[in-house]
Amino acid sequence: MRKTGGRWLGGLILAVTLACATTIGAAAAPFPSRPVRIVVPFAPGGVTDVLARILAQYLSQHWGQSVVVENRPGGNTTIADNYVAHAAPDGYTIGIILTSHTVSASDPQYTLSYDPIKSFTPITMLGSTQDLLVVNPTGLKVKSVKELIAEAKAHPGALNFGSSGTYTPGFLSMALFMHATGIKMVNVTYKGSGPMLAAVLGGEVQLTFGTVATFLQHTKTGKLVALAVSGPARSPIAPDVPTLLEAAGPLDKTAAALVASNDNWYGALAPAGTPPDVIKAWHDGIVAALHDPEVAKRLAGQGFVADGRSPDAFAEFLREDIAKWRRMRAEHVLN
Repeated sequence: MRKTGGRWLGGLILAVTLACATTIGAAAAPFPSRPVRIVVPFAPGGVTDVLARILAQYLSQHWGQSVVVENRPGGNTTIADNYVAHAAPDGYTIGIILTSHTVSASDPQYTLSYDPIKSFTPITMLGSTQDLLVVNPTGLKVKSVKELIAEAKAHPGALNFGSSGTYTPGFLSMALFMHATGIKMVNVTYKGSGPMLAAVLGGEVQLTFGTVATFLQHTKTGKLVALAVSGPARSPIAPDVPTLLEAAGPLDKTAAALVASNDNWYGALAPAGTPPDVIKAWHDGIVAALHDPEVAKRLAGQGFVADGRSPDAFAEFLREDIAKWRRMRAEHVLN
């Protein structure tokens, strides 16, 4: 009886020991130990999707784990944001965000099922791009920004432009441009740069602001006409195209600042509560990708200027950007 009991007790101790060892081993497994997802708020084909896929390819090789890009378009990027906010806080699902994340957060009429700051843990700012103002020459026969302004003023509300959603960078560039110059045009929304490009090429809309790399190739074939780029300086991949500020002609100081103010930034967020060591793994992996010569070359070809700041610095930027857009609303720039 004692032997039987002894064997039973010994077996129990061994089982518990093995279970503990297994648990400890699993807890100590380095991140990532299984496939991870990067959620993109647009349909495939646009610069955000391209950026995510370039990073995913590098990280898959860097980590030895599958990194999958998942597209969840719609809702002015809030559908993807909401999905990431409610994902398990283990680092196996992160999201790409952009300007629309902070602009939506500044809108008191938006009812969000997540908090744009508290529901997430910042990873890093990936970098920035510029937008290219283009027109379809068969639908709108203007060859300069000044001619566009004159046409829009002569026919208020008659021109339509495409965007990837209200509050996305292209829409914001157009909104700031319209406010600064006093013109009115109608926004037609699509679920990403790919569908929007098809729309402007097909004549569904007359003009648009889209990422330089996405639209520049079509200006070289004559299918689209490039009028200007957003931001305070010319694009490194389109140095012959003037900035909107240069092309619009004399503007007062306030209007000029508006025209030059929109930055097309991109960042990465994880759900709130994601462990610091997992955030560090993501941050270090992304920064390594941004500094990889082949990745850097591919991103530069997209007109992308890399960043890679710390999670804390990115968190501070997000708070400041929300405050910036709230000031814009108070001054009726977006209303």
